[in-house]
Amino acid sequence: MRRLLLIILLFASSCNFEGEINLGSGYFLLGDEGNTAICKKITNYDAYSSVILGEILDYDYDSESIIILRKASEAAKVYFNTQEDLWNKQKGADSIQYWIIIKDKDIIKGPLTGKEFLSEKRKLNLSADLKLESNRFY
Repeated sequence: MRRLLLIILLFASSCNFEGEINLGSGYFLLGDEGNTAICKKITNYDAYSSVILGEILDYDYDSESIIILRKASEAAKVYFNTQEDLWNKQKGADSIQYWIIIKDKDIIKGPLTGKEFLSEKRKLNLSADLKLESNRFY
């Protein structure tokens, strides 16, 4: 259901941010199909700072954390006018990557392989309810 809503919102928003999805604690999913980003809203401004860029294939979140499956996308770098240093940390030759965000501490874990992701998820004691439908990549 959440994936269908994401596709509808991203299609409807085209190249603007009207279809932003609030993930809580100032984090938002922005963009259009294939050019998406998890961003943090800058307090007191109507602006965002990019946190994770690329094609967000799947995500889930609760009040404490966000888990993400994404594919690096050169198009997303251009779409969001990304700073080169952030992009260099996140690219991965269009590889599939997992990410974990601990919202209250602004901790970002990634890029992770499927095995590293599962290990970090256990280590951080994340809710068992947080799941990616695209678990075929683990």
